[in-house]
Amino acid sequence: MFDINGCVVLATDGTISVKATLKNVGDAITHFNTSFANDLDVVGAAVESVFDQYKGTTITTPTLASLAVARLHDIQPTDWAKMEERVKAYVGAQVAGGLFTVTKGRNGGVTRLADVVAE
Repeated sequence: MFDINGCVVLATDGTISVKATLKNVGDAITHFNTSFANDLDVVGAAVESVFDQYKGTTITTPTLASLAVARLHDIQPTDWAKMEERVKAYVGAQVAGGLFTVTKGRNGGVTRLADVVAE
């Protein structure tokens, strides 16, 4: 995330320069979106790696997030929770895209559909 206060630009008279502030906010959002998209590419590879190791297994979302983040390199402990959220966002997007299915309740979790044998 970004701090909106860091985007505020004051005019010479002490008021907020709306045009300059909006430009800064736009730049910050663009940077965030680019960073988020890059994270999702890396996270996607990590999630696939987990399912490659545990083919056909249904994995709870928290466990999948933890296993996937553990496969990422150079993740600082302070970024762990953020990256787990990125894993969850990736899985959610891929459920809609037909790559995974999520089941609730006992024995529920995330399953990679490519690993499910058609019956």
